[in-house]
Amino acid sequence: MPLSTINNSKILPFALSIGEPSGIGPEIILKSWMARSEQKLPVFFVVGDERILAKTALKLGLDIPLQAVSCPSETGDIFQNALPVLNITHDMDFEFGIPSTHTAALTLGAIEKSVELIFDHKAAGLVTAPIQKSILYAAGFTCPGHTEYLAELCKKITSAPEMPVMMLVSDKLRVVPLTLHTPLVQVAKTITPDLIHRTCEKINAALIQDFGLKNPRIAVAGLNPHAGESGTMGNEEQLVITPA
Repeated sequence: MPLSTINNSKILPFALSIGEPSGIGPEIILKSWMARSEQKLPVFFVVGDERILAKTALKLGLDIPLQAVSCPSETGDIFQNALPVLNITHDMDFEFGIPSTHTAALTLGAIEKSVELIFDHKAAGLVTAPIQKSILYAAGFTCPGHTEYLAELCKKITSAPEMPVMMLVSDKLRVVPLTLHTPLVQVAKTITPDLIHRTCEKINAALIQDFGLKNPRIAVAGLNPHAGESGTMGNEEQLVITPA
């Protein structure tokens, strides 16, 4: 999004899911809003519970005005003077630094609501504050992480299977982990030529559509030290990666 248009009310705002209430997420959100002008941030609103943000601001000694919104379209007129919050309130208690299963419904509900808003063309995209996955697992969450959960939510809305791909982006480099949240001990068995091929197809499409690159260049890293050193340090490169 061009920086010159970030305060244009016609531009859809970004949704920020509140993340784990007892963790660092609410603090990051509050301090991001404080840096909105200095960092030239696009307009955003929080999906969560303003009581959590108010309690966090008080704990940190931050004087940050919060304003509840009923629709993301209200965000543009509010953003410069107050942090907009779309409340999806759940009855729960939380303590700073002590994650609890009592907050799981809010944490997941914020992500789900944000995705719905994007598909309803009310939000431009989603920025997810950190979650405590072990607590979510204890509450019955079955996805390995944010990435897979987002794919599941997209499938729920579109009825089409989605293959999730995670991309880490900097100014000059974009990196995609092939196996997402797979434990390292299982990675070699997880990699297949088909997985590499399908992932590269998605990367190529994203680089063209989302980053405006006409002829993307994609390098596939080796798995073993020195890319297997001609099979002397592992043969996944010869048997799986190169054929892909």
